[in-house]
Amino acid sequence: MDLSQFSIVVRPGERVDLWAVSGTVAVLDGGRATIGQVLHSGHVTVFRGGQATIDAVCCSARVSAHGRVTIGQISDQALATVGEGGRLTVDEVLGCATVLVEGGRALIEEIRDNTFVDVSGGLAIIGEVSVQSHLRVSGGLAIVGEVSGDGALSATWRKTRVTVVNGGRAAIGRLSGASRIHVANAQAVICEVADRVRVEVRNEGQVHLGRAFGNSRVYVGVRGRIFIAEVLGHSNVSVHDEGVATIGLASDLANISHGGQVVFGMVPPW
Repeated sequence: MDLSQFSIVVRPGERVDLWAVSGTVAVLDGGRATIGQVLHSGHVTVFRGGQATIDAVCCSARVSAHGRVTIGQISDQALATVGEGGRLTVDEVLGCATVLVEGGRALIEEIRDNTFVDVSGGLAIIGEVSVQSHLRVSGGLAIVGEVSGDGALSATWRKTRVTVVNGGRAAIGRLSGASRIHVANAQAVICEVADRVRVEVRNEGQVHLGRAFGNSRVYVGVRGRIFIAEVLGHSNVSVHDEGVATIGLASDLANISHGGQVVFGMVPPW
């Protein structure tokens, strides 16, 4: 390993405390670093077996986690990447920041304010996705407590959204606030959607949905498949293009339209 590219190297057995970092830092196997801020295009790389605790990553700075990393806040166009064997824990991601989960495990309390999280491998556990942020699951597994939008205030392209594609898997407790989820060639399990949420299932995508209510809209097309236990209120289910929807119970006020296949009856367990 060529360490000459790093301005600071934390070697095995060393413990380093840094108030702020704007250069390059390597934390090797057995090293430990405590850092106040990573800023101004600084880059911290934590290798397998290394540990780092960072208060804030901002101002286009970067953190690469192949070891164990704990971060208070990621913001202002900063980037955090989790590789194989990495363990990343973050309180909040905001302000146009990005987190790439390529392997390992990420535990994030909240992502908001135009942030982007991509889970292409490994596991991401996220408490809440909100305020015009985008979660994409493109090969890994994401477990999310809640996805909440800001209602009709946002244009379509700025709405809080989840995209599950290319073999990705997602489990979500609740979507609300006119947020959106798109599932294609992937799988998603959702407890409930409410408050004008839009669910789209296409291209061999499969969704298990517990309950749709509050004027939610479900679109199934191009060989998509959805299982819904309950469709309540004025919710809308539209099935097209060889899509299939299996519905356990639909209220009298629900709107069910189809050019594909709709089956009413027992919904199989998740």
